[in-house]
Amino acid sequence: VTLVCLLAGCAEVRVDQPVARDGVLDLSEWDFETGGSVDLKGEWLFVWQEFVEPGPVDVFRGIHAGRADVPEIWKSHPHPDLPESNLPTVGYGTYVLDVVLPPEVDTGDLAFKVESVISAGRWRFYEANGLNELGRVNQGEPGRSVETDVPIWISVSTTLAHSEDSRLVIWCHLSNYLHARGGMWAAPEIGLRTAIEQRSWAKETMKASTLGILIIVCIYHFVLYYQRREDDASLYFAIFCAAMALRHWS
Repeated sequence: VTLVCLLAGCAEVRVDQPVARDGVLDLSEWDFETGGSVDLKGEWLFVWQEFVEPGPVDVFRGIHAGRADVPEIWKSHPHPDLPESNLPTVGYGTYVLDVVLPPEVDTGDLAFKVESVISAGRWRFYEANGLNELGRVNQGEPGRSVETDVPIWISVSTTLAHSEDSRLVIWCHLSNYLHARGGMWAAPEIGLRTAIEQRSWAKETMKASTLGILIIVCIYHFVLYYQRREDDASLYFAIFCAAMALRHWS
């Protein structure tokens, strides 16, 4: 009970958040102190079957007209070249979001977090001019083919470097060749690094606690079965707990 109360205290109070439109998320009036972290939901700039390297976001916008909602799986999104068809479940693409930050916020005080993508992602963070990189983090290594794709399903976070630019541009290369539902399932989030780190700690603590409980229960029921070999129910439950622990750890 104490642990649950402690972790609950780490939760942020969420209010109605801005939503990205036409590849721009306007947070110029957002207060990260009182409003908490922001889910980067809405309409991102999007290019299918191309890994576009970071550059000036305004130039990118003038060249590429594609848009995609986040979160969304690919097969729910219209194909840019095939009318009345949706994207396939496998392939690769580039997502870009232009985030307008509050004037008093320094990017050095912010952090970025994203749950597992399907199934490999490369994230880069730049100023609007596309010259100054503010951070990077990978979830595997996205590729243009199944041979070059290195998928890994993990949640990642990173802090950002200091910048005097009020615009933060997020670039993501995403690919999938293994899963039946490729795409960006969950919206990333951005917030004060202290809040992101605190929530990450709470999640990992809860995960470790759950894993520990599963292991203890598993061992206990294996011991029961060892003492009473006719007690098949204890054996089956111990195997079930072991399987759940392995899945929880992966």
